[in-house]
Amino acid sequence: MKDDRLTLRMKCSGVFADCAVKHLVEVPRGLAVEVEEGDGSVRARGFRDALSVRTGDGAVHVTDSTGPLRLRSGDGAVRAEVDATEVRAQTGDGALKIEVGVVPRLVEARSGDGSVTVEVPDGAYRVSADAGDGGVDVDVPRDSSSAHVLRAHAGDGKVTVRTAN
Repeated sequence: MKDDRLTLRMKCSGVFADCAVKHLVEVPRGLAVEVEEGDGSVRARGFRDALSVRTGDGAVHVTDSTGPLRLRSGDGAVRAEVDATEVRAQTGDGALKIEVGVVPRLVEARSGDGSVTVEVPDGAYRVSADAGDGGVDVDVPRDSSSAHVLRAHAGDGKVTVRTAN
């Protein structure tokens, strides 16, 4: 630990190195957390304050969280099952699925190459959804003046915005 940053490193050596590591880090409530991972997946749960997760090559999965979320993977799936009122998620190459259990203020979901699915509770939303190469299916009530904003984009993949069952 140096200043306010905890750094965990792993180094594999050898021509055919097959190594893996898992870190479990617990933080006290009331702290905003930023996680950066170069080559590996990140799972996070139980955050009540701001959480930012970024991976270069690996999946991101967040559950049981209510604080504002920023999730990003360069090459990997992104999934969130949360009660957060603000979720911003992006992947360069991978599927993206956001399930929100409360009416959110803002959900932004973008994938360069992969499907995008956003599931929200019943309510009226200001929706912007498009796909460069894929279908778009929006099945939530729309209201262009709503304070609840949903933005979903896929460069190459289907976009689905629907009410959660």
